[in-house]
Amino acid sequence: QVEQHLPFHVRVPRRVADTTRAEPSDLSDPRGGPEVFLSNADVSVAVSRRHTAMPYAYRDTDGDLLYFVHKGTGLFATEFGRLDYEPGDYVLIPKGVTFSVMPQPGESHMLVVESPAPLSLTEHRQTGRHMPVDPTVLVLPEIFDYGFPQRPEYELRVKHGGAHSSIFYRGNPLVSVGWKGDLFPYKLNIRDIIPISSDRIHIAPAAWCTFEANGFVV
Repeated sequence: QVEQHLPFHVRVPRRVADTTRAEPSDLSDPRGGPEVFLSNADVSVAVSRRHTAMPYAYRDTDGDLLYFVHKGTGLFATEFGRLDYEPGDYVLIPKGVTFSVMPQPGESHMLVVESPAPLSLTEHRQTGRHMPVDPTVLVLPEIFDYGFPQRPEYELRVKHGGAHSSIFYRGNPLVSVGWKGDLFPYKLNIRDIIPISSDRIHIAPAAWCTFEANGFVV
């Protein structure tokens, strides 16, 4: 951050990370997870390069998760239903939602943003109805028969307090018959974001914000 007393022309050096060279544990181990490379009290940013489906259902009780898909296709199997993903997708998984990442053959290269505070779409109040994101383009989960193989027990891996533990069920925690409410996972593709622009006036950097939470924006 630039201190307020510094002249406006001062620039703080920035660091660039080539996440294609990162080797998170989920690159080679189905039970592995993303590798965190930036974090503070407000947010952590990790990289995932998963090739195979999670052999468990997953639930993060520490915060909301926002996945951005750089490469690969597949689906998020959630307790609300199925969300297919492709490059350019943001997939928001609210805190406490049970899900499993199931890539198609090949690598799924994603950034994973975790926020202890709720993540939501940025409200651009100055634009009125001319929002960069029309809520009608958000893709919601659809109830789907995943065709999971029968098992004697199903593992739910839970993150809490920065650590993990597992709960085992006789039934699959991802199988649902319906849902109703206003807290749910959804996805948004960058093709459906209409940037705020002007030929005559300066556009503040905040105009490029898509998601926000306490202490940071995306």
